[in-house]
Amino acid sequence: MKYIKIARERVSIYPDRSVDLKHILGVLIGPRATSDLCEKLASYGYQYLSEMTVWELENEGLTEIEAQRIVAGFDLARKMIENNIKSTKESGIRSPEDAANAIKSIKFLDQEHFVCLFLDNKNKVIQKKTIFVGGLNTSIVHPREVFKNAIRFSSASIICGHNHPSGDPLTIV
Repeated sequence: MKYIKIARERVSIYPDRSVDLKHILGVLIGPRATSDLCEKLASYGYQYLSEMTVWELENEGLTEIEAQRIVAGFDLARKMIENNIKSTKESGIRSPEDAANAIKSIKFLDQEHFVCLFLDNKNKVIQKKTIFVGGLNTSIVHPREVFKNAIRFSSASIICGHNHPSGDPLTIV
């Protein structure tokens, strides 16, 4: 019970959300949260933890309800990212941040993805398309594939980017 109090205080005190994953997990798990359990789960990292199923989390020692809370938390995060993408698609790309937000969904994938945003003359996204899926640390794409789709969608401009499964920031060109 002591650990849940610490975790709740951390989440309450730090409004900038610079709270450790283990404390976030403590709040989600609830009264049965222990430092050891939360540290063990946090050691998996955001990516792996976000892909775990309720059943897998139960095998780590959580109850079904606790596991559902964690899965629901990651589902909420994914929905927020998708909503941000839809917002950018409607309002257009006005900054590098808008472009990064438009392809943010690839950030958590475990293979490199090369994605292009095809824009109209008002910088609104006509189409978002994954051009190539690579391996763990490479994504080789030929310019022909990019330009073929640009012509196909009658794009006025193109923004290309790819993720880094290693956790490094997205690259956008």
